[in-house]
Amino acid sequence: MNDRVSDCVSTISALVLTLLFSPSIALAGEKAESIKTDLSVQTMVLPELAQIITPSEEPASEPQPAPLDSAISTAAADLKGESDQLSRSHTPGDFLPVIQVAQSEPDVTPAEPAPAEAGVGNLAQQAQNPIANLISIPLQHNVNFNVGSFDQTQYVLNVQPVIPIELSDDLLLISRIVTPLILQPTVDVDTVETNGVVTPVLESGGSVFGLGDINPSFFFVPQTDSNITWGIGPVFSFPTATNDVLGTGRWSAGPTGVAVVRSGNWQYGVLANQLWSFAGDEDRPEVSQFLLQPFVSYSLPQGWTISSAPTITANWNAENEDKWTVPVGLTVSKLVVFGRQPVQFALGGFYNVVRPDAGADWTLRFQTTLLFPGG
Repeated sequence: MNDRVSDCVSTISALVLTLLFSPSIALAGEKAESIKTDLSVQTMVLPELAQIITPSEEPASEPQPAPLDSAISTAAADLKGESDQLSRSHTPGDFLPVIQVAQSEPDVTPAEPAPAEAGVGNLAQQAQNPIANLISIPLQHNVNFNVGSFDQTQYVLNVQPVIPIELSDDLLLISRIVTPLILQPTVDVDTVETNGVVTPVLESGGSVFGLGDINPSFFFVPQTDSNITWGIGPVFSFPTATNDVLGTGRWSAGPTGVAVVRSGNWQYGVLANQLWSFAGDEDRPEVSQFLLQPFVSYSLPQGWTISSAPTITANWNAENEDKWTVPVGLTVSKLVVFGRQPVQFALGGFYNVVRPDAGADWTLRFQTTLLFPGG
């Protein structure tokens, strides 16, 4: 019987130890579960204990078991001794890591991927799509060589941000505003007198730098799951040039459209627009300008892309031999992520197989494009 009492006391000691230390290392929900478990244990243990310590019908000569209060007091004393020993053998720091883990559970809500973690190949392909749902700021540097009769060099920086706006779940508005900064070579007119006859002579002059005509265009793009995307809208030209040689001096408008086909790593399509002048300086020539830009690109691993997007133009008001400019060329681009900012660098060259007399022979193009996925 003493063994059974000893077993019960040990059980009660373990129970009280659990009640004493579980609040410091468990959460509120775990406390409730622990109390529920302890009550179940007490329900099972106390009847057995009561049966053990109830006076039996054995002869009076045998010693009677201690009353219930005495057994519990003895168990409490033993428990206090064990508790003091446990307190001396463990410092508060021993339990601190457990408490910290309970209070700093990681957030299980999945975080959105950073731009740097997005698929580089997919992002590089989107950058080649003029009507992708992607905010971008291309900075296009064009150096045109052998311009005019004196083979001068012209420089044009096109700042052309692209901003998509979701009009509805099914319709997207893409705005592209081209703002040119131009370094334009000039030609001076001099006169030469020969035998009393004055003849005008053209001479290579200096250059003029300033803002050209701003050219905004807008595309209404249906949003579908198809690999074919298209958009149509208006295109404008505003007479914002800071010098006559840098612009047309006319307000112009017309239609524009684009179609894009995606097939694996390939992407190809065409963009076209037509401008007609309707207002502006009447002393300046009227504008009737056509633009056609076929494009094709192939995406390579690690953000590399090979593409071709020559800009073909026609000035319908010019003489026949000066109407068309038709370039051919190739561009290589690479997408790089700086921290969380994706940037695409592109380098290309174009040779004008057809050009006006005063047109450039060829063009070197370097472009830096800031990309803002998810913006």
